[in-house]
Amino acid sequence: MKEEPLLSPRSLQTKETTRLEHAAPETACSSASSVQELLYELRAYQLELEESRDRFADFYDLSPVACLTLTDSGLISDTNLTGTSLLRTDRSEILQHPFADFVIPEHADRWHFHFASVLGQDLKMDCELTLQCSDSTLVEVRLNSLRLVKNDRPAMVRVVLTDITERKQIQDALQTASRRKDEFLAILSHELRNPLAPMRNALEILKLKGSSDPVLKSARDMIDNRLQYMTRLVDDLLDANRISQGILELKKERLDLTSILGQSIEASQADAEQAGLSLTVAMPPHPVWLDADPLRLEQVFLNLLVNACKFTDKGGHIRVTAEVDGQNATIRFADNGIGIAPEHQSSLFEMFRQVTSSETPSLGGLGIGLSLAKSLVELHGGRIEVNSEGIGKGSEFIVRLPILDRLPDEAATPEQRGDMPDGMSRRILVVDDQEDITASLVMLLEIYGHQVETAHDGLEAVETARRYRPDVVLLDIGLPRLDGYEVCRLMREQPWGRDMQIIAMTGWAQEGDRQKSDEAGFDLHLVKPVDPAALMNMLGRRSIEQD
Repeated sequence: MKEEPLLSPRSLQTKETTRLEHAAPETACSSASSVQELLYELRAYQLELEESRDRFADFYDLSPVACLTLTDSGLISDTNLTGTSLLRTDRSEILQHPFADFVIPEHADRWHFHFASVLGQDLKMDCELTLQCSDSTLVEVRLNSLRLVKNDRPAMVRVVLTDITERKQIQDALQTASRRKDEFLAILSHELRNPLAPMRNALEILKLKGSSDPVLKSARDMIDNRLQYMTRLVDDLLDANRISQGILELKKERLDLTSILGQSIEASQADAEQAGLSLTVAMPPHPVWLDADPLRLEQVFLNLLVNACKFTDKGGHIRVTAEVDGQNATIRFADNGIGIAPEHQSSLFEMFRQVTSSETPSLGGLGIGLSLAKSLVELHGGRIEVNSEGIGKGSEFIVRLPILDRLPDEAATPEQRGDMPDGMSRRILVVDDQEDITASLVMLLEIYGHQVETAHDGLEAVETARRYRPDVVLLDIGLPRLDGYEVCRLMREQPWGRDMQIIAMTGWAQEGDRQKSDEAGFDLHLVKPVDPAALMNMLGRRSIEQD
């Protein structure tokens, strides 16, 4: 039996008729007319209310968002058509069904915690769940839930479900692609560094033992220049990837800008000479102190200098100036090279961006040097910009870096290279499974007067170290039978290996590789190709310390 509204037309008519029976005839006639008008108005309101309810029902069912209403015990008391479609079921089958039955077991605790939290407070809450629909399809959803309270009735929960399955799939695909990219870069770095290592060693041997013939010297310099270029290319590629992941950390120290800039200019001198360019420098007569990472700052300056050499025609000129401007040091790298069109300047620092046209053909590279320079400068709290009046009118790159407010009492300065002290012979074990790397490194070490033994796999390395008792072990990571990490651990477990200097010399250069080296017990982690002069200096200093 359908309930009538408290002010239904029938009840109003009954009350009004009773009243009219006792009224005067004229009054009764007038009142009857008023009642009839009131009935018409009430009927119109009722029809309008029904139409509004139907429109809301249509909107509710046709909404693209799935909506469910749950009782305080978690039963589904109402749903729209999108909700039944999402769960792959019918409305008659889903009503009074526990919503928890659709949640996969792995997310059951997450759902119960979410539902209890919503019931306990008048706040909108959300969470992400995986649901198993009636046809066993798995759907990723985001829930937005709100507690509903009406008078003295038990609380209910309104749940809005958004299907995020496609978005999750895209996220998973991107994460997989990113992981594979990192793995590819790590392998690429390793495979490129390994052949560069014997080339670097052989070149150093040629310098030490080679002829003074100017033609041979020119050839050696050419090889040296290309080796440095390839090494920088690999380093830049890995650093760009570290920055994109947000894992590159600066190792700051107080340093003199003029010193680090001078080293960068000296390192790029060969590029300028080979390109037939003149290079002039103007720096402050006094130190300019920065709080910066010397390695990364030199990387920025070297990238800009090499870039200027690459895009300046033979006979051109490069000018480097440094000055203090308020609280900043301003370093300008200006050239009279091929210039940059105005429309290309805004995108010049984008990753893998190579500005080429009929007037400015591509001169090689991966298009990461300027992007990397910009990121490193910004990590130092500075900024970098470019000015060019257009094609054929040269370019100027400006780096601005914050300087220290006051001069330090003792400022750290980069180590200066020097020759290894005479007579500091050491017993060294070289472990590498690549014959050319081992042979070239042995030749180089013996030229410097060291005694050398070799091993080509992990087990042989441990046995040779036990027998030979070296002062230093230069140990590769990727070895047959036992990898370098395990070899180092086994050596450190022996009394004769606890004070031995064990140095990783490897093509694996990711941060995770360095962490593994530390955990295994390595003293140092050197990345191939290792600078021979730096290695010899390090061995010489260690010898002095031990003596």
